[in-house]
Amino acid sequence: MRQFGMEHWSLNLITEGGISYASGNGLKGSSGDMYLHSYASPFSGAAQNLGLLHVMLNRDNFYDVADALDRMVDQTLAGPMSAILRNFLISLGNHANGLGIAEIPAVNEAFAHLLKATVRPNADALEAARMPIAATQFAMARRIINDNLKSPDLTPDMICSRMGISRRQLFYIFEQHGGVMRFITQRRLAACYGALVTSTDKKRIGSVAYEYGFTNLSSFYRQFQARFGFRPSEARSAWLNGHTVRKTTDGSFADWLLRADGA
Repeated sequence: MRQFGMEHWSLNLITEGGISYASGNGLKGSSGDMYLHSYASPFSGAAQNLGLLHVMLNRDNFYDVADALDRMVDQTLAGPMSAILRNFLISLGNHANGLGIAEIPAVNEAFAHLLKATVRPNADALEAARMPIAATQFAMARRIINDNLKSPDLTPDMICSRMGISRRQLFYIFEQHGGVMRFITQRRLAACYGALVTSTDKKRIGSVAYEYGFTNLSSFYRQFQARFGFRPSEARSAWLNGHTVRKTTDGSFADWLLRADGA
């Protein structure tokens, strides 16, 4: 590939199946693994039912970390920053079809900062990547929250443990959302609303509230009315009469990167 001027790297995230290289370091990767590959040298290998998120890296754009990238070729990337970069790639893949031309510079810049902080995590690189790190960590935390709304163990400490971050960092990434506990409460209230308006078995309000972690019914009633403008007992009739609850959105992908916005 070198003779054709193809000395680029690629960053690859395996989404399904596996891959093995017979050349180089003999990389063996499976679903969830992320690795760097260089096209500067010949390579051979085999793939099994492979699904891949694949980003080409122009050598000229990453000349300042070229030595670090070359050292990591055909190795599985691991560590805290690798987990953040992996989640960024997943979010990028989910948003790719709707990505606007005007957003591309912000996305490229965020990706470059995250990659450099992954392969050479010094103080300057981590500071440059601070905003995309926070945005990606917010998306990771939000996913944990949405997956555990019914769990009594859903606490800041549990989220910190799952993500491997400090409480200070968790509170920082949720600061503009009114705090992590407020965010959890708002998500649980939205889940209760959904359960009340779509349930076909007429669940008791108390049962729904308790299912989503509200142990004080009077407090639940107050919070629900403050959030939606009507009592829980009125939710289904309001919905049947065409009332819709305004949903917050993530905005553009660039907005998500720059502000860690969305709910």
